[in-house]
Amino acid sequence: MSPWRGVWMSELYNAALQERRDAWSRSSTPIYYGDQSAQLSEIRAVRPDQAVWSFSSQQATLRRLNKAFASFFRRVKTAKSGVRPGYPRL
Repeated sequence: MSPWRGVWMSELYNAALQERRDAWSRSSTPIYYGDQSAQLSEIRAVRPDQAVWSFSSQQATLRRLNKAFASFFRRVKTAKSGVRPGYPRL
């Protein structure tokens, strides 16, 4: 495995997280895995450096982000008073 793979997957993860954060802060619009996964083909066409990695590994990165958000919202629902649930990180 290339040492750069982790860098590119982190870039994808961080960009997807930023997109979710920006959409929510601007218009309270949630972005879901399906929305972001559908954009992968366009991203890969514009960014050849992203197209070298397998499509399924990029989808797995987006699923990991989706799981992080699902866990965050689960913790928000069950949080005890005074305990911060921990937002997904860049």
